[in-house]
Amino acid sequence: MPPIDFIIYPIIWILCGILAAFMYSKKGRSSGTGFWLGFFLGPIGVLIAAFRSSDRIGMEEEQLPTGTIRGGADKMMKVIAVAIALIFIGWIAWSQLSQNKDNEAIQHYNDGVNHYAAGQKDLALADYNKAIELKPDYADAYNNRGLIYYDKTEYDLALADFNQVIKLDPTSNNGFNNRGLVYMQKKEYDLALADFDQAIQRDLSSAMSYSNRGLIYANKSEYDLAISDTNEAVKIDPSYYRAYYVRGLTYETKMQTETTLPAIQADKDAAIADFRKVLTLNSDSTVKDDAQKQLNLLGG
Repeated sequence: MPPIDFIIYPIIWILCGILAAFMYSKKGRSSGTGFWLGFFLGPIGVLIAAFRSSDRIGMEEEQLPTGTIRGGADKMMKVIAVAIALIFIGWIAWSQLSQNKDNEAIQHYNDGVNHYAAGQKDLALADYNKAIELKPDYADAYNNRGLIYYDKTEYDLALADFNQVIKLDPTSNNGFNNRGLVYMQKKEYDLALADFDQAIQRDLSSAMSYSNRGLIYANKSEYDLAISDTNEAVKIDPSYYRAYYVRGLTYETKMQTETTLPAIQADKDAAIADFRKVLTLNSDSTVKDDAQKQLNLLGG
């Protein structure tokens, strides 16, 4: 079934076309030109027809006997009043339908959030699809649908959704941050780095964005920059376990590049401390198991 506005718009436009044709008419004969003017211009066509009809009445007033114009002018004023009333009614109807669609889209979005939280990702995906169908400019719905595609490793679909988020809401860091994650999974590190830069510019208080950029620097073997970013993430949010995890991995990898025993030991101690912090802060069994695995490798 097509969206309701695809039905309402043509009806309003055709009504305006009929009104414009009638207003252009002379002695009841409809004008094809007036109809098409109204059809293509909608309410604007009616207004143009009203002005032209008023001009015609003014011209006829000089030609017709006294007393014959008043009725014609009154008739035209009634036509204009009816036209304005119909246009206003159509606008009210369209506004109400649009509001109903927005409310329905929000309801589907909220259902999607609840389904996702319950681990029902397919149901959540269907909810976000419906929300977007009802409200094509719903940036949050695109963002959440993109996250589901990301979880399902459908990175091209996720990328398309995050591109749409950025287009609809370029001031938010969500689209850039999440698109950066997709680029990171695709090992397009320079593109990911550029997106995380943009995300941080839009929200300097985002621990997640700093942590994500730190991970990119670590993947590019720029360990000092990675540690600097994860330090900032921990400073912003001391409970953000992912920053400790990324920093621990960075120290563990950096340790293998050191040339002196004190430097190796310092990196090892720092990595152990970060992985232990992950265990105390995080309840996700997968992350905890991985942190414990890293500790076992380090002898911590």
